[in-house]
Amino acid sequence: MNLLGFEVKRSSPKLAVTGTEFHARSIVASASPRPNRASTVPLAPSDPQPEAATQWRRIITSDPRESWWLALPSKLLPKQVDQIKRAGLGGDIWQVWQLDGLMQSSWPMYRKCLHELKQGVADSRWIVRAFASEGEKPSKRAQEKAELVRRAIISFAPNPFNDEKGFSGLIYNMCDAVSIGMSMNELQWTQVGGELLPKAATWVHPRHYTFNSKGDIAILSDSELGTNLDLSKKVRPIGAQEMTGKFLCYQYMSKSGSSLSSGMVHPLGPWWSYWIYGREWIAVMAQKHGTPFLKGKYQPGALSPTEQTTIENRLRDAGANNYMLTPMSVDVEVVPAQALSKDNPIVTLMKQADEAPQYLLLGQTGTTTATPGKLGGEDAHKDVKRDRIQALAGQIGACLTEQFAKAVLVANYGPNGADECPVIEPDFTEVASPEKQAARWVQLLSTRVPVAKGEFYKENSLTEPSVGDEVIVDGKATIYEGAKTADEMFEEDLNKQVMQAEASMALQGEAQQGQQPQEAAKASARKPKDAIWASHERKLRDALVHATDAELDELEAKLTAAETAAHRNGEVRELDLAVEKITKRF
Repeated sequence: MNLLGFEVKRSSPKLAVTGTEFHARSIVASASPRPNRASTVPLAPSDPQPEAATQWRRIITSDPRESWWLALPSKLLPKQVDQIKRAGLGGDIWQVWQLDGLMQSSWPMYRKCLHELKQGVADSRWIVRAFASEGEKPSKRAQEKAELVRRAIISFAPNPFNDEKGFSGLIYNMCDAVSIGMSMNELQWTQVGGELLPKAATWVHPRHYTFNSKGDIAILSDSELGTNLDLSKKVRPIGAQEMTGKFLCYQYMSKSGSSLSSGMVHPLGPWWSYWIYGREWIAVMAQKHGTPFLKGKYQPGALSPTEQTTIENRLRDAGANNYMLTPMSVDVEVVPAQALSKDNPIVTLMKQADEAPQYLLLGQTGTTTATPGKLGGEDAHKDVKRDRIQALAGQIGACLTEQFAKAVLVANYGPNGADECPVIEPDFTEVASPEKQAARWVQLLSTRVPVAKGEFYKENSLTEPSVGDEVIVDGKATIYEGAKTADEMFEEDLNKQVMQAEASMALQGEAQQGQQPQEAAKASARKPKDAIWASHERKLRDALVHATDAELDELEAKLTAAETAAHRNGEVRELDLAVEKITKRF
């Protein structure tokens, strides 16, 4: 093939598949398998080494030096960038990846925006939702499969001393597709308590995969690859049965059609070329015009050629000596450095180039390039950026559901175990501020909706007190004597209302000291009735409207008992239960 004017030949040894085929085999588990699971675990190596008896062998190994193979020059003309883009459209993902790596290493704005997008997706909270038909609850089997996939997500235990990554690292590496159109990761599996779960994920170099002539994504292992990739040789589709569960391939969607043209390298490549040459031009201009210099003047014929040479040498040495002596006929002045004006076309072009990845990757420039003195609009820019992150996370979630979740199910339930597959999706529910949480709990508790006590303490990051602990209640320190029953709390609340009503009536009585004794007695007799009616007015009115004759008689008896009780030992509670019995009907 022709690369940038050079003829590059690629070769590969004859395809060899010995020891790399994958098929089902029985595994003797250390623990009994879970119910309703297949006793055979597919996809395990047919001839595993003793140390790999419970772990599938890795097919693709990573060599850090791969980045230097077919290394591109440090800068490329727009025409050369177009050549690489055309090669990528023909299936040469390796060259496109090389271009992307060069762009990330030399273009800070592109790398910054790309990292913000990828890290935002990787930092998302991921949930597993059990399969359920619309309007129905998940079956027991669907819930069991969802729990299995959750365990698979948290089971990652990568080796920190090589290129293995956990689940978050897997998500980050999958986002490489944003740049080049597609990404490949290999899963490493291990057996845990009778289950086959992923242990780690490793990034696959683009030289190992591409589309074959049938349009299938195919891969070559290290043993088949040799030193260089030869696409004319036989490659193995990753969708083949013997390869199921080993590779996750994510194809980025930014336009319709083939993912070979979806990567952001295609629209941003020319802008990088403009920026990289602009940087060089700016450096040259800064070198020429960014340093002050000395300018000498003299009248024609005032100096002999020898004197002119002497003055020239003195001017040349003045920068190091910080001074010079000249005849009176010579005038020396300091010319200040020239600033690179914003009207400079090169500066303008570089600014436009830096804006391109901000718009394409983050959807705006406000979160990256601040405008001094400009207020407002920050939230709108953040919302746009969040929308881009959520959209990409949604694509990643769909890929994980279709490939990761199903691979886990097939590995543990057998070839037909992918039914009722759970959904893996990002959860962007924002955590409410302490102020909003407090307002929510006040509103919730005021409605008298039963709330689990443990849930209240958990949501508010509080420690549940034990009997004997010193606690603060109503702003006062007291000793905690244990939780009160519902009847005790009701009685306590009612007593407070009665005391408030009595206090209010006492004040009214002071204002009515001039009334007749008979009227004062009547007012005193109304105190308990008024207190109970004040606390139950709404409920009593609703109950009286809907009560039957028998229920009216019952209410009258219970109300009279509550009004006249010298010591309330449940009379008010009995009245409340009778009211609730009636109101439940409507």
